[in-house]
Amino acid sequence: MGEQVARGIENKKAILNRVDQICRDYDIAYTLLFETLLSQDEKADWAPWLSDISLGLLYPDYLKLLQLIEEEEELYIFNRDKSEDYNALYTQVCKRSRVTLPPGREKDLPYYDYSICIYPIIYVGDTEEELRSCLEKLDYYQNCLQNLALAPYQKGIKCKLIARKKQLWAKRRKEEKQEMETFFNQLLKKGRVDSQYVIIPWFGSQKGIMCQAETYKSIEDADFGRIKVSCIKAKKSWLETCYSMDEKGKLIAGRVNRAIVEGPETVRRVQLIALEMLCEFDRICRKYNIKYILAAGTLLGAYRHKGFIPWDDDVDIYILEEEWLRFKEVAETELNREKYFLRTQETDQDMNLVFYQIKRNGTLYTKAGRDNFNTHRGIALDILPFFNAPDNKVLFILQDKIGHFLKTMTWAHMGSESERKFMLRNYYKLMAKVSNKTSYALFYKLATLIKRKKPYLTYLMVEKNPFHKGFNQRKFFEDTIQIEFEGHLFPVPRDVEKFLEYSYGTDYSVLPPPSNRMNKHLPAKIELNGLYSFDKS
Repeated sequence: MGEQVARGIENKKAILNRVDQICRDYDIAYTLLFETLLSQDEKADWAPWLSDISLGLLYPDYLKLLQLIEEEEELYIFNRDKSEDYNALYTQVCKRSRVTLPPGREKDLPYYDYSICIYPIIYVGDTEEELRSCLEKLDYYQNCLQNLALAPYQKGIKCKLIARKKQLWAKRRKEEKQEMETFFNQLLKKGRVDSQYVIIPWFGSQKGIMCQAETYKSIEDADFGRIKVSCIKAKKSWLETCYSMDEKGKLIAGRVNRAIVEGPETVRRVQLIALEMLCEFDRICRKYNIKYILAAGTLLGAYRHKGFIPWDDDVDIYILEEEWLRFKEVAETELNREKYFLRTQETDQDMNLVFYQIKRNGTLYTKAGRDNFNTHRGIALDILPFFNAPDNKVLFILQDKIGHFLKTMTWAHMGSESERKFMLRNYYKLMAKVSNKTSYALFYKLATLIKRKKPYLTYLMVEKNPFHKGFNQRKFFEDTIQIEFEGHLFPVPRDVEKFLEYSYGTDYSVLPPPSNRMNKHLPAKIELNGLYSFDKS
């Protein structure tokens, strides 16, 4: 176990240990829940696939515990009473990390602290009808909270249907906000009174033993590494009810997300390294008058947080193809080669992408299954080009579909080795019969078919690629303003709100549910070579 992995786990265990002590001192009953309970049952410790700790308490004990934690010096609570952006009914118990943020970003600090989740187990009544009614309403309103409106330009019937469904849930969230709050308040008020049935405000199915109050009144001690914890006696039956064999198997066989396990200090260090690369990129672009804009999650973070989205770990840049080529040319002499590496199809034998990346030398930040490839696997800044678009919609769609196929072919040799799903892995093996270099050459030839400068663009990097709409307009790259990001100023479209709406839908300013506020890049290996180490401060 690496030093940072151990530090991340030990900080979470320290919170758990203190919460356990408080509960024992004040005769408060609790149990491990969900993946934590499964980890204890399987390993009697922190299992390799476990990323977080979850506890559950019957609601009166839950309220008592929160009140006692409020009196603690080293711990604090973070929930919907503390933040209007916290759209969930459970609480995180947090312990300060060593992360500091630029002035004005105090609101984001809880996301950079170590935490565990505390779930209220809420009494709902003595009849099955009361239980069913509460579960239906809870499921309905949690769907309203979980589903944010997607960007309107989704491709394919399935994507369009999903986008439409999410739009409807988002609309209901806004229209029924008062009814939703009334239900939650009534649920929590009723939840104090002992009854036969209970529910957990968790986004998943609940039935049988999970909904029996008596389940959570029969507790026993159990080992969790070096910590003595409490678990329900019926944990095996509870786990069988909570997880199907397939779900349990996927959890146990799941790949470890090292960014989550190592915790917020590692994520922040990765962000600072990415920021350093962005500043170097910006320096070169300003010197040579190369136009670009912050993109994707980086742009959203700049607008919503004045910095990184707290759970994001990379930087994305949008740039016109002609500027993209200019940057590559000047970077040959301007880029600090001791620190940075410009990753292109020419530099890396196993380059699997159709855009450039700046990589930080001396770092490792990679997914599982990438060890045997001849390519730079460090922390990256993505430089994503836009190309001139055809004026004809049929030609646009044809170019887009072929372009995405060729993009996948460029990546396929890596997917044929690292993809875990049998069907996909074999599909990639077939595609990989054409080399990544040949696939990229075909991709670039197709992408640059339109030579004449156009007011409308095409974006062949991801699924969102609307014809003559959204971000596919040259004006967004040519009419820019400066916006703060981590204490620095960078260019963004002047009509940044419209751009974000195109990219993320009308809910771009709404934070996702707390359960989704986590790193999504699934790094299996992280090495930072002492860069921005908190131990040096």
